[in-house]
Amino acid sequence: MRGIRLSAGALIVFGIQAAQAGPIIKITDESWLMINYEMQLYGQWRDVGSGPEKSDDTTDIFFRRNRLSVRGQVTDTYGFHLCDSAAGR
Repeated sequence: MRGIRLSAGALIVFGIQAAQAGPIIKITDESWLMINYEMQLYGQWRDVGSGPEKSDDTTDIFFRRNRLSVRGQVTDTYGFHLCDSAAGR
């Protein structure tokens, strides 16, 4: 039972992600530029099913998301958001 509580606690602590933005370059009082890079890793582990006898373990790590975005504000009225996303396999 203790192992289940520790596992659930680890999932809660490591599963929650705070919103983090990239560096902001201030150009004037009302205009700025922000460059942001985001990525997500995905890991998979199985204890059987690999090797010649199908009894070895297998570990794989993949890039799930790979994203570069640029946001900016030119004036109080006009801004932009450019995002280039590539899904890794």
